[in-house]
Amino acid sequence: MTNTISIPLNQLASWDGNVRKTAAADTALAELAASISAHGLLNNLVVRKEKGGRFAVIAGGRRLQALQHLADSGRIPADHPVPCQLLAGEADATEISLAENSVREQMHPADEFDAFSILADKGVPAADIAARFGVTETVVLKRLKLARVSPLLIQAYRDDKTTLECLMAFAVTDDHKRQEKLWKTCPAWMRTSADRIRSALTENEIDATDRRVRFVTLKAYEKAGGTVRRDLFAEGDDGIFIDNTELLDKLVADKLGKSADALRGEGWKWVELSPEYSYEQRLKFWRIEPKEGPLPAGHKPSTTTLPRSF
Repeated sequence: MTNTISIPLNQLASWDGNVRKTAAADTALAELAASISAHGLLNNLVVRKEKGGRFAVIAGGRRLQALQHLADSGRIPADHPVPCQLLAGEADATEISLAENSVREQMHPADEFDAFSILADKGVPAADIAARFGVTETVVLKRLKLARVSPLLIQAYRDDKTTLECLMAFAVTDDHKRQEKLWKTCPAWMRTSADRIRSALTENEIDATDRRVRFVTLKAYEKAGGTVRRDLFAEGDDGIFIDNTELLDKLVADKLGKSADALRGEGWKWVELSPEYSYEQRLKFWRIEPKEGPLPAGHKPSTTTLPRSF
């Protein structure tokens, strides 16, 4: 049997016999601390009375560390009252510690996406969600993006028919019909290939690695009023997609036109502009091979005598 009591934080200590020997990562501990700060301690600590008026935490060691982290950072007082369940003397502390750490099941990531989405739908800003759960705002935005993937694909992820990486690839577009069409028509092996999924969904789009974008520069395109769409799960220019193709082509034509004017200013009589230089276009031209001809009148060829040792 146990009794629920309130114990000052500075009277609580970790129990040496805890079955969990591997410490949590700093990021995980920060997330837990932020959650406790925002929502309070949702599960009481389980403690046993020790000598000297102190209490050993049998179950809830990570929660204790998170509370101590909050106290060290000045967010709660050192004697913050902590709700605890006090073990009776006959209770097996090792058995309780094992049950605490082995029976618990990790939340599925898809459930977390849904929870974040519910908060966002209630009007909670991404920055506030991030602060409450001890993660960066970018992490929140990524999870919200995944929550907007087609429910069909999220269920496939829950059922282990696809991976988290593939779900990220499907998130490159918000069009559920395109996502579902690809899922239903692609071969089975492709459903677990994030690269192939992303390529299939973006094959007709222009990204920042396109030579037209590199020619005018992404900065000049955006300065001219062009908008882009960014893939939160891609790195570099291949995750930036151009929304306004007409504007891009106009900027290319304008820049080529300036280059053509400069060439005409050098005296060239024929200058032709083309943003593309395909094989068919190259067929219109041919190479003129040099041919020997008679020397101009009065011109004598020069002769050079080499040393004998050469």
